[in-house]
Amino acid sequence: MAHEAVEEGYEEEVVGRTAHTQWVPFAQALTGDLLFVDHRTDHYGEVGEISFGDPEYLPLWPSMTLMLT
Repeated sequence: MAHEAVEEGYEEEVVGRTAHTQWVPFAQALTGDLLFVDHRTDHYGEVGEISFGDPEYLPLWPSMTLMLT
């Protein structure tokens, strides 16, 4: 999704809001929503959620460790 946005010229609307090339998904719901680990420099290790019904991603936990405890 993020690569397509860059290639098609609408990067500002997508990258860092609803997708990013440095977000690594690790879980997906039946609805298509994703949990991901953020690998961007300022947000490294944070766990977030992409909900395809919402316009922006939701940061949930500051790390995988805190998510699992």
